[in-house]
This record gives sequence, C-alpha cells and structure tokens, in this order.
Amino acid sequence: MSELRLLEFFRFYDHGNPYHRAAIAQLQEQLPDELLSRNHEWFKTWSQAGKYDPTQSSDHQVSI
Repeated sequence: MSELRLLEFFRFYDHGNPYHRAAIAQLQEQLPDELLSRNHEWFKTWSQAGKYDPTQSSDHQVSI
C-alpha cells in the first residue's frame, strides 16, 4: 500500500468542500492528544509563518 503525503492533501484542500472538512475532522479525532498540543514541534514550526493573510499569494512551496 502506498503512503499518503499530507502536503498533497493540503495543496488540494478546498475549505468549502464538506467532504474535505469531514476528512480533516476525522483525522483530528484519530491523532494522539500530544500531536494536537501547541507545544509540539510541528506547531512551533507552523506558527513561525505568522498570521495568514488571504490577500497574499498562496504559491509558497516548501520542499521536504
């Protein structure tokens, strides 16, 4: 079975699509509480970007 890549999901995420929103809610419910902490390393990295400004281009790409 091939591994899913979260970056691909975020790239094609449609905030208005109820199936996408339901899938994100399901994923959140299944994540361990420690991963949902603001003290977790991934959140610290995420928050370094600052506040989201919808008037700015969303063409930022990060290679991982």
